[in-house]
Amino acid sequence: MIRWLHTKASVILEYTNLNEWYREFVIDYIDKRIDAFCENGSGWMVNRIVKLAVVMLNYEPFKGSSYIELPKQIFNKRATINVKNSDQKCFMWSVLAALHEAPENPNQVRHYEPYENELNFGDLEFPIKASDIDIFEKLNPGIAINLHKLRLKNNNYTVNPCRQSKKNYLGDKNIKLIDLLILQNYYKDEGLDDVEIAKLDFLPVDKHVDIDSHYVLITSLERLLNAQISSDGHKINMCNRCYTRFGTEEKLAAHTPNCGKINGFTRVEMPKENCGEDILYFKNHKHKLKIPYVIYADFETVLRPSTDASNTTHEHEAFSVGYYIKCSFDDSQSVYRSYRMTNENQMSPAAWFVHELSSIANRLEAIYKAPKKMIITEEQQKEFEKTSICYICKRFVNKNHETNYAVRDHDHFSGLYRGLAHNKCNLQFTDSRCIPVIFHNLANYDAHIFIQELDALIKGSIKVLGVTKERYITFSKYIHGNIISFRFLDSLKFLLASLDKISSTLKTKPIVEKVFQADDNYTLENIALLERKGVFPYEYITNLSKLSETSLPPIEAFHSCLSGSTVSEDDYAHAQNVWRTFNVKDIGHYSDLYLKTDVLLLADIFENFRNSCLTYYELDSAYYCSTPSFTWSAMLKYTEIQLELMTDVDMYIFIERGIRGGLTQASSRFAKSNNAYMREGYDPNKPDTYLMYLDVNNLYGYAMSQPLPYGDFYWVDESELNPADEESIKRFTEPQDPEEGYILEVDLEYPKEIHDDHSDLPFCPEHKVPPGGKCKKLIASLYDKTNYVIHYTALRQALKHGVVLKKVHKILHFSQKPWLKKYIDLNTDRRKKADNDFDKAFFKLLINSCFGKFIEDKRKRVVIHLVNHWHKRYGASYYIALPNFHSIEYFNENFVAIQMRETSIRLDKPMYVGFSILDISKCLMYDFHYEFMRNAVSAPENLKLLYTDTDSFVYSIQNDDVYKIMKKNISKFDTSDYPEVNQFNMPRENKKVIGVVKDELQGSIFLEFVALRTKAYYCKYEQQQENAELKKAKGVNRHVVKNTITGEHYKQCLFENGIISREQYGFRSRKHKLTTEKINKVALSPYDDKRYIIPGKTDTLPWGHFSIVNERGGLIDFESSAPISATAAAAAAADDLSSPSQSKKNRLA
Repeated sequence: MIRWLHTKASVILEYTNLNEWYREFVIDYIDKRIDAFCENGSGWMVNRIVKLAVVMLNYEPFKGSSYIELPKQIFNKRATINVKNSDQKCFMWSVLAALHEAPENPNQVRHYEPYENELNFGDLEFPIKASDIDIFEKLNPGIAINLHKLRLKNNNYTVNPCRQSKKNYLGDKNIKLIDLLILQNYYKDEGLDDVEIAKLDFLPVDKHVDIDSHYVLITSLERLLNAQISSDGHKINMCNRCYTRFGTEEKLAAHTPNCGKINGFTRVEMPKENCGEDILYFKNHKHKLKIPYVIYADFETVLRPSTDASNTTHEHEAFSVGYYIKCSFDDSQSVYRSYRMTNENQMSPAAWFVHELSSIANRLEAIYKAPKKMIITEEQQKEFEKTSICYICKRFVNKNHETNYAVRDHDHFSGLYRGLAHNKCNLQFTDSRCIPVIFHNLANYDAHIFIQELDALIKGSIKVLGVTKERYITFSKYIHGNIISFRFLDSLKFLLASLDKISSTLKTKPIVEKVFQADDNYTLENIALLERKGVFPYEYITNLSKLSETSLPPIEAFHSCLSGSTVSEDDYAHAQNVWRTFNVKDIGHYSDLYLKTDVLLLADIFENFRNSCLTYYELDSAYYCSTPSFTWSAMLKYTEIQLELMTDVDMYIFIERGIRGGLTQASSRFAKSNNAYMREGYDPNKPDTYLMYLDVNNLYGYAMSQPLPYGDFYWVDESELNPADEESIKRFTEPQDPEEGYILEVDLEYPKEIHDDHSDLPFCPEHKVPPGGKCKKLIASLYDKTNYVIHYTALRQALKHGVVLKKVHKILHFSQKPWLKKYIDLNTDRRKKADNDFDKAFFKLLINSCFGKFIEDKRKRVVIHLVNHWHKRYGASYYIALPNFHSIEYFNENFVAIQMRETSIRLDKPMYVGFSILDISKCLMYDFHYEFMRNAVSAPENLKLLYTDTDSFVYSIQNDDVYKIMKKNISKFDTSDYPEVNQFNMPRENKKVIGVVKDELQGSIFLEFVALRTKAYYCKYEQQQENAELKKAKGVNRHVVKNTITGEHYKQCLFENGIISREQYGFRSRKHKLTTEKINKVALSPYDDKRYIIPGKTDTLPWGHFSIVNERGGLIDFESSAPISATAAAAAAADDLSSPSQSKKNRLA
């Protein structure tokens, strides 16, 4: 398998040293990317470099020109000098204006002409381009230039960073920092209404006129950014990198190091205080209104065998498409249409589909532009006069208010009166003119088929929310001259399962029944055959002529390389039954039936999902692009919480530095059971040993049910906490007021005396590069911690177990309460009542996805522009010339994707909640291990932690019967999945109770465990009359793991230092061309550097343990160390467990 590693775009000029450039931007960068990719659990190893592709773009940088007038808004700030030059030397005049103050009219060139020869321009030619500034700075050592640019949004100009000088000018009196604004003669308003954007994109002036640029001197960056004089009369100090303002130089100095690491050269915008921006609450009342039209669609493809010599096996080309438009208020408008090619010369399905969308837009525009007049009864009028509550937002309405008075809201399609509403609510409560178009697996498949036609055949822009330049979470198409737009959604972002699995959970399928009855006159008995997802011989259809075959292909033709198997006998028999029952003529006809069934099933599934969301949460999920975005809105609405957003950038960065995800590690890599519950193999002459795989019910749901921050943030003087005073520590780790809490930045010491006791699971994990590694990983180590950001409950727990507080750097106060608990309880209760696996998983997903939104990092968002022209205004060359240009992907000569780095980020997420959830969840895990399990066994050394993964533990327990421990402490365990009759007489209790622990194997006897690294482990356990296996290998297809990897392979890796590779297949897209590719990748490997592997043993030690003399990288020395035999390893494991009197220190020495 070939893996492409892309470098960042960089500028090569005629004076660039190519050897230095190649070393910095290619060799060093690619080397680092390879190390990061291989070490990040990908299972890949570098074999050789197959190909080096160079993308060369014509770089046309912005350059100065003659005078351009400042926008009035910027001019009125009186923070610039815009020299009125008629030549091309605006850069020079602006720099001279910074060096020589003019007595009057500073915008006149004459003031600076005497100093024209003062600056050294060497061989640079005018006009000076932005790329020339590096050379200018070298030629003029005493000058540093920062560039800034304007951005127009909603008719408001904002200033954003554009270029940061590489010189270290802070505190250097010999370097003059000059801030220049690069001004354009035209700006496109990024905040225009979607329809207006569609119009502007195709106005001749927008596309075919050059953009001129002009340098302007910034005399006061603070004033340009609306900075004011502080109340005490002192000038506010501002960070030139992120534009954040500080009251003192000390605060600015403290901020600068973290800003450089986190913000880069990006403008940071924080919510403004006391104007509503700093409060987050539910506002999307419009989303309560069901979207009137939704389209469901799907493509079918021919898989042509590839003639390429690479690993590509098939090339995918669409041969048919079907769609169903669902109208929520008039089902007579709901209709299914499809199209299939019969020869290569016909219109492509993608083109046909796009033309259909255009026709739909025109039809719907006419409907939207002819709203029905209100129909209101006398009773409804009386009700309007009596009530004073807005039916939309549920708040009081002042009927005499000047602007937000009471109005009658009505349905514009039916004319029916809906209720009394605020005027502002009524104006927002309008039917969406953006029509959702839903595919199942849009992002990874269908989007690639039609997006180029969508751009070429309908005039208007495409906006994308992208993951990469080719993979989009969602994208919208705006149609020039039409009020209707389309938003393309992926149902797989909501429903994380196959259509087959989800459709089996639906009790009724009204759309399937209605459409097949109306269109095809099928009986309900026959339609019942279509209410399950069918099967199709995808890989058999290698060309269009196959569709003319008049009999169903044999079962072997249904083989899929993706699953590694063919369809089941039952599925094939069902396909035969469908063929006979519906008198199918040929495979083409069968494909039409298959496609129609797929589209209608998708419609039934998603309409059922929409209705459930409207019933449970009063929100239409079709407004959102994924479950996380939906559950976020539902959470805000249901809890009615008002969350304070941080306005202090240092507070926000402080929280960011404390974000640490779930901890995963393999502490001991091999263990076997030996107990009387085993069906066979029990040796009474050896110590009894039990293996147990425990998992916490909805760990994050538990954490989200605890008191969480919501506001009242302020810094506490760190001197108030004295690390040497227990009462002082107690004040901040055990606050007397349960509604107060703290987040602290501290230095911690991990005393050697507790290293052995904590070696299985050290407290306070941190992101760190392990010895010998190159990439940061979340590691539970025994190193001392410095500048560690921690929740007060986690600090209290660590100190209780012997970690020592050495120093306090910062303390952040907050108010807290269990405000999120009601939403968690709501979904937990629905999960308990769910009668199928899909619903159970969905309600859990609502909880976990909500947590994910709390830690969403807006800095990682990708900015993608799809561009269909190269030159002039806002063409590809414009974006390429910008300093924040990242990379480009060429699809065809008139269609490219350009990725940009953000120059402005608004930090408006309550990340403090996500931080608290993560630390509280870890507290539960540590508490279970140290407070419960260690005390539940007769001696601590009887308990051995083998593996942990965020919310689970794998234990080896010697001498103590783990099942008796569970029965004795049944309140700690969810045993509801145990058989009603079981050999342990275990009661079945605590079904789905969050925060309690369950046996992942549901009472089956756990026989053997092998862990190679995180996400790569093997469990062997008893099941009824035979043994079963649980196998995990991150990045390897499930069927490959299931069918081709055995427990012996895991042992081979562990005991013989073996590496297991496997062949698998997957879909890929390059330049929006879909293919099937064969991938040969490392499935299992013994490499693991998250802990130190003790030579010759299967045990490990945490990094920082005092007994590790030489931290040489934490990997087994495969060159010099002899393999461990399975027998020797088993004996060593048994020997470790057979001597409970020995200290852990001696056993691991």
